[in-house]
Amino acid sequence: MKTAIKAFYEQLVLSRSTNPSHAPIIWGKELAKRYLYPVETLPHIPDSYWELFVACGNPWRGLDINSEWKFLDLGCGIGIDCQIASTFLNSSGIITGIDIAFEMVKTAKEIQESDTSFGHPPLFFLQADGESLPFRSESFDLIIANGVLSIFPDKKKAIKEIFRVLKSNGQFAVCDLVRLGALPEHFLDNTSAWAWCMAGASNKLEYQELFLQTGFKKFSILWNESFGLFARATMMGIK
Repeated sequence: MKTAIKAFYEQLVLSRSTNPSHAPIIWGKELAKRYLYPVETLPHIPDSYWELFVACGNPWRGLDINSEWKFLDLGCGIGIDCQIASTFLNSSGIITGIDIAFEMVKTAKEIQESDTSFGHPPLFFLQADGESLPFRSESFDLIIANGVLSIFPDKKKAIKEIFRVLKSNGQFAVCDLVRLGALPEHFLDNTSAWAWCMAGASNKLEYQELFLQTGFKKFSILWNESFGLFARATMMGIK
């Protein structure tokens, strides 16, 4: 399933649209504005790249960020959240974005290199699997996952890795779909349903247990809009 999801997102990048069906839905830059992203702070990102914006919410709302933090974007896509992080951090901070899909990482690098004014903080992108993070323990102050956690087939393994690389009192901010009821059985083998965060979505109690059993000392959830069997939510864990 992970191989299929990787191929799915690489194909989205190659097609240059997260809405290949051209259905009448909000996506891309308009979706970012709906989530109250500070789009105006990123004028260097062309609209053609905003077309590839894939997210389930705005993890930045309510965060009190230290300008010297070490930041990790898990499933960074084309690096929009990493670019947002660069507006908060100074040259002592470090930003790292990882994604399992190489084409996503390649595009994130293209955006970074197109901004000749970019000077700080250090910003790195690499292809990596969130279930086996290539970092030392206690490396990051803040980790976000925007429309990513529900994609992992083994969420317990992924959250254990996140907990490992977080510093003490570090924060893990998640924007994702939360399941409100039982899902149709055919969802479980549907690549698109997995890739769009539906088939792998957990319910509130399952997410809470995953966080607390892993060792997070605090778990909170902020509900956003609901639709059918799902709701969008922002969850926070503190190590």
